[in-house]
Amino acid sequence: MLTNQKETPSIEEIAEVLRKLPKDKLAYFLSLVDDLGKEPEEHESSGICPYCSGNHIQKNGSVRGLQRYYCCTCHRSFGDTTGSVRYKSKYSSETWAAYLEAFALKLPLREAARKCGISLSTSFFWRHKILNALSGEIRKNILEGIVQEDETYIQDNYKGN
Repeated sequence: MLTNQKETPSIEEIAEVLRKLPKDKLAYFLSLVDDLGKEPEEHESSGICPYCSGNHIQKNGSVRGLQRYYCCTCHRSFGDTTGSVRYKSKYSSETWAAYLEAFALKLPLREAARKCGISLSTSFFWRHKILNALSGEIRKNILEGIVQEDETYIQDNYKGN
C-alpha cells in the first residue's frame, strides 16, 4: 500500500487503512486526529512554538475560555488548537468528536451533518480537512530498509477532480 518513495497517498488508500483498523486503534486514531498529536497543554509544558519551534513562550491571556500563548522568539501569538483540524472552528470539541465518530463509521455527508447538527457544506469541508491532515501525517512516515508490498485493489473514483 505505502511505498518507500515520497508519493502522496490517495484518499482511497487512507480510507482503506482506516477500514482495517480494530476498534481500539480506531479510537486512538480519533483522539490523534482531533488535534494531530498536539495536546492542549503541550505548548506550555514543552514550551514549543508551532511556528518557529522556539522554546521561549509565555501565556498571553485567553479568548472565549481558551488559553493563548506568545512566542518571544518569532513574536507570534497562538492558541491550543493552532495547527489542528479544529483551528478557527467555532464548534465545540463535542461536535468535532461526534463528527470524527461519524467519519470513522463512514457515514454519508448528509447523515453525518444531521447527526452533528452542522450544515452539509460544513460536513464536506470538515471531511476534506481531516483527510488532508491524515495524508500529511502519512506522508511523514517514510519507510526505510527492505519494504515488502502485497497487492491491494482499490476502486478509483475521480469524482469532483
